[in-house]
Amino acid sequence: MGREKEEEEEGMESGKSRKVANCIHQCAELLKQRTSDAATNALAIIDDVLSISSYSEKLLEMKGKALLMLQKYEEVIQLCERTLGCAEKNFPMVGAGNNLPKGNGSQYNKHPSVRLWRWHLMSRSHFQLGRLEVALDLIKKHEQLRCTEEKYQSNILGSSMLFAATIRKLLHYEKAGNEALHAGRHTEAIEHYTAAISSSTESRLFTAICFRKRAAARQALGQISDAIADCNLAIGLDGNYLKVCPKFCVPILCGVLA
Repeated sequence: MGREKEEEEEGMESGKSRKVANCIHQCAELLKQRTSDAATNALAIIDDVLSISSYSEKLLEMKGKALLMLQKYEEVIQLCERTLGCAEKNFPMVGAGNNLPKGNGSQYNKHPSVRLWRWHLMSRSHFQLGRLEVALDLIKKHEQLRCTEEKYQSNILGSSMLFAATIRKLLHYEKAGNEALHAGRHTEAIEHYTAAISSSTESRLFTAICFRKRAAARQALGQISDAIADCNLAIGLDGNYLKVCPKFCVPILCGVLA
């Protein structure tokens, strides 16, 4: 009886492994389509299989990617933060023979692979939410980390370095625009905010902020119609914008034309 029970348990585990493997393959194909419908279908499949393999790093990473495609950025961040601790406990620490860098960031080298994809998805999510400084901080940690797996080095790490360069450029334009606006150099401020808007429209909330600040500069120059247009664009990009900045946009959209 003991042998039969052992074989039965082995068969169940083998069945679970096949189900997980099939799920990973199916969801990988769905995510390649990069559509909302495909991401929704993949997410449903992943959630089902996570019930029998809750610590699968590959499934969790795919879930994060699906949520990112569905623009559920806060859920991406929560998933990555919630599962990191368990992942670090369940995966062995990297040994000293893996040629990992010393110095800054070395405290993150104990569990490189479980951190890499989480930091990658979290930085993308914070970027989309307009939190460029947070995104850049995550990318800096990512750059300091050297994974022993070649695929991470060539794909994710390289992509993050380009992403970091984009964020630094956007923050540069925004900072220059802010300085010019506060100094009363409104035409110069408009140029910087326009450069930021033109450089990237991927982060809707950051772009909305730039439109709002450009509207302030245009209002100061008496360009009321253009200021109103920028406010409308900001509201279109961020549905909560009037709740966040009612003291600025409402007077321009309503009071100035009254």
